[in-house]
Amino acid sequence: MSMEHNIFKYATSELSQDAVICWILSFYNNKDSKLYSLAKDLLSSFVELSPEDNKIEIQQQFYKTDILIHFPNTKKVIIIEDKTYTSEHDEQIAKYVEKISNDDKYKGCKVYVVYFKTGFYYDNDKLVEYKCRNNKDNKFDGFKSIHGEDFQKILQKYKNIDATLDMYIEYLDNLIGWYESHGKFDDVHNESFWDWNVAKEYIAQYKLMRTIFPEEKWNKDDKSKLYMIYSGSSRGRPWTEIKILNGTDYKVFWRIDTDNKGPYLSLRYYNPYDKDNDEERRKHTNEYQIYYECAKKACGENEYCKLGKKENYYEATLLHIHIKGILAKWDENKECFAKEIRKITDNFIAYVNNQK
Repeated sequence: MSMEHNIFKYATSELSQDAVICWILSFYNNKDSKLYSLAKDLLSSFVELSPEDNKIEIQQQFYKTDILIHFPNTKKVIIIEDKTYTSEHDEQIAKYVEKISNDDKYKGCKVYVVYFKTGFYYDNDKLVEYKCRNNKDNKFDGFKSIHGEDFQKILQKYKNIDATLDMYIEYLDNLIGWYESHGKFDDVHNESFWDWNVAKEYIAQYKLMRTIFPEEKWNKDDKSKLYMIYSGSSRGRPWTEIKILNGTDYKVFWRIDTDNKGPYLSLRYYNPYDKDNDEERRKHTNEYQIYYECAKKACGENEYCKLGKKENYYEATLLHIHIKGILAKWDENKECFAKEIRKITDNFIAYVNNQK
């Protein structure tokens, strides 16, 4: 079947995915169904099943949870936080666990949490997973994360059994394939750099930033979130940033973005000072000069770097590096470039610390 006629091309919301998961799991209560084994495989990926776990109850939006699975015979509950393109926010999981644990029907049940995301795992997702796995204050009994590739693997052996399932498998294969192809930040075949992945896709910028700054540098217990990657957009164009220094009223970060000369990497000093206050303005200018000199020394004679000179901006550029040519010959440049940016970063931080 062509994706043109695939209902999941149009039903792309998280509610649609909730429905698919619930639909699959519903066959667990029907051992004679051709999809019973699939339901069992999916449940087994969430929690270890016992012979007594032979019946489930499924609810949606109970206390606003995406999906709630109850094993009435063994007093177990699974909370499924289902995501496609977004991430968990506002401590949703902790709130759901508390409400369900205090509900009269589920008091005394063992509570398990599943973070289910078919879209790309960004740092917000990784932080949710880390907190759920490592927080000693968690009030649930087990945690599993299911990625799109995990779900894809479970579904593969059930192809050509059910037409609706085949449509979803095709949709999921296309989704995962899209992330793979659009995440290639060094795909620069288009003549216009505005059509390069790194200029128009968050995932490409994320992968480039993680190539330069590996995840090992990110301490997930650090509340300042240094080396955690975050993204946003300006005038419909994506940007991606990673903090390397964090103060009470400022931060310094690397940013991937695109201007009229192509994709770039810039080191920026952000301080939202009161421009109408003379004292704050002088303080901002003086501090910028300190960071500017540290950046200048850290960069040295590096051919990539251009020094910034926008000290009056809230977000003031320290270094600006156009990477169009570097990406065009990425296989030749990647090791040297990534190593050099990490070296500049470490030297810059050392110079700043020596100023304090």
